[in-house]
Amino acid sequence: MLTFFTDPYPDELLYSVFARYHHYIGNIDLLDTLGDLFNKKSIIPNLYLGSNLDYFCRQIGGKYNTEDLISSHTIYPYYNPFLPAERKDKLINFMKYGNCEGIYTTLGFAAGGICRKNSIQYCFKCVESDINRYREPYIHREHQLEGILLCPHHKTILSTYKNNSKNTSRIQYIRLNEKELDVTNDINEINDNGIDVEKLMKISQMSYKLLHYDSNNIGREGVLNIYKNLLYEKGFMSIGNKVHQNDLYYEFTRFYGDKLLNLLECDIDFCNEYNWLKVITRNSNRTSHPLRHLLLINFLIGDIELFFNQINKKYNPFGQGPWPCLNKVADHYRQNVISDIIITKDSKAPVPVGTFKCSCGYIYARKGPDEYPEDRYKIGKTKEFGHVWTGKLKELLKEGIYSSRQLAEMFGCDPNTIRKKATELNMNYFSINKISNINTDNVKQEQTNSLKLDEFKNKVMEVVETNKYAGKLKIKALIPNEIRYICKYDKDWLDTIWLTFENTGSDKKSVKVDWNERDRVYLGLVKEKSKEIYNRIPYKRVTKSVIGTELGIRNALYNNSDKLPNTISFIQNNQETVEKFRIRRVNNIITHFIDNDIPIQVWKVIRLAGINSKIFMEIKDRLNISFLYGC
Repeated sequence: MLTFFTDPYPDELLYSVFARYHHYIGNIDLLDTLGDLFNKKSIIPNLYLGSNLDYFCRQIGGKYNTEDLISSHTIYPYYNPFLPAERKDKLINFMKYGNCEGIYTTLGFAAGGICRKNSIQYCFKCVESDINRYREPYIHREHQLEGILLCPHHKTILSTYKNNSKNTSRIQYIRLNEKELDVTNDINEINDNGIDVEKLMKISQMSYKLLHYDSNNIGREGVLNIYKNLLYEKGFMSIGNKVHQNDLYYEFTRFYGDKLLNLLECDIDFCNEYNWLKVITRNSNRTSHPLRHLLLINFLIGDIELFFNQINKKYNPFGQGPWPCLNKVADHYRQNVISDIIITKDSKAPVPVGTFKCSCGYIYARKGPDEYPEDRYKIGKTKEFGHVWTGKLKELLKEGIYSSRQLAEMFGCDPNTIRKKATELNMNYFSINKISNINTDNVKQEQTNSLKLDEFKNKVMEVVETNKYAGKLKIKALIPNEIRYICKYDKDWLDTIWLTFENTGSDKKSVKVDWNERDRVYLGLVKEKSKEIYNRIPYKRVTKSVIGTELGIRNALYNNSDKLPNTISFIQNNQETVEKFRIRRVNNIITHFIDNDIPIQVWKVIRLAGINSKIFMEIKDRLNISFLYGC
């Protein structure tokens, strides 16, 4: 049992600890040191992972735990989350009881190892810090990771220790000698080659985080699952779990650039069916190097911790719940009260279909995935109306004052559906109205609530009195429900009212129109409508015709344009050309992608904008999204 040993420094490789012990104990022959540490001399020191660690823990008298040493002072955590369970167990046993022979075969990188480091590497700034703090330098495990070229703490290029493993015996522990350390550094070596240093630094920092992340409960299957969810979320995978390899390859290589991928020995031969990017995203028995995993993780989500936090999360093409109930007559209409959905695949197209069921009995379905926040409130098909909807319909049918069209608007369905449901409920109100031998006027009079009709007439008179020169449109906009009700049950009275403030025919009393006032009213309505159309989804072009049609003043805008100077001037200054509309539509789509962290794919932008690639190229230079330059 050892009576003296030097404790490891933070993130120090066990190899470095053993080298320091050999230096301090003063053994001339390394075999004596091996006997001290492991109680046997047939040991080959391993820089990265160590071996015979269980024997060492016994020699030290239980001061250290084998698992803690492996997780804190070897690079094993760098590989851990990307290995299958059986290979993890085999590797741990190698490190506890075996020698270092065949250890890379166990990792699965004997033939596919990349950026292999055959010498000790260090950061000169870390060396300075270690000397100031511990009075000696030591070998940091984060600096020995394959593919890591920069120190994750100081953004410096790693230096190679001169006394490396190529010119020394295999049975030897190398300790960093302060006098042999190079404290110069030139980051321009990378910058001058046109390589994105920030991305190299990001990979280095992610690697360091990986060393400290508790990933014991994460294996290759879990990692692949997260990949699938993220690929699906980013638009690189179909609902049938087919990866869009062409799109993925294009966006991935554009993200990193060929020079960086070549530097890290991570080039992608797209024509090769077994290139590493295809292998890593498939259910394959092949093991991929951690560096390549980190490249993909950085591309998909940008952070190793965020990535692993997705382990129990499944991407939902309909966003995160709860979801709104779309039963128009429920007191919780458009409130997020639905907690569970069923997702299936559409039988005619490769898109997901979500079925939403509320406690009120209302069940609806729609196709996904959601592209915009407003998509949450769309209904593709109502499967069940439920007891709340049916109960409300029965209640209003008993009142007998609403037409099928009115009820359809209130209940969010088709008039035929209302009539069908009324028949199912044995409430044949609508069929009675179709019988020819019944006096329609009498039926209407019986069904009309006279008190309600009088109340609405008084309301109309009050509004007309205070808005004499506003016109029918304004009146209808102020009291739409009242006007609709009176129009159904006493239209003659309403026609008489219109005559008091507007000329409605040549044979009726003529009233002079105040065009200045009308211009003022129309201008307000047009401004509001233009803004509403401009912000509408799905997108609609702002034009004179569209504005006029939706406001019900199209004829006035075209036939009396000379009498509405302010209104017409506003429309002319604010209506969109076809080109402006296309540019707005593309910019809005791209902005939506950015705000929701959706990867920008040109083909997807073109499709959603409803244009072709030729038109896109014509307007590309006039888009205000800078990163589309060069697309």
